Amino acid sequence: LHEPAPTPHDVIAPPLNPLLSQIKPSKTVEVFSLVKQMEADGETVTSLCVGEPDFAPPQSVLDAATQAMQNGQTRYTAVTGTAELRAAIAKDLKERK
Repeated sequence: LHEPAPTPHDVIAPPLNPLLSQIKPSKTVEVFSLVKQMEADGETVTSLCVGEPDFAPPQSVLDAATQAMQNGQTRYTAVTGTAELRAAIAKDLKERK
């Protein structure tokens, strides 16, 4: 005779490593969670914690982002940005001074 296939209730998950309980959420996640809770409680919050502006970007930024994606620039860069971006920022700062 064949035994019935196990159901999800029959499967026992392996125990997790006890070190996982020592992992703390990042400060960014903590602040973001606090902001969301404050907003849910009806408070007005100006949050600068994770880069969520409350305004639409200029059309030129939207156009540049669209063009970059169409050109295949869809991956994360180094935290310092691309060499091209750093050069453009340096040029802009030099011209402003």
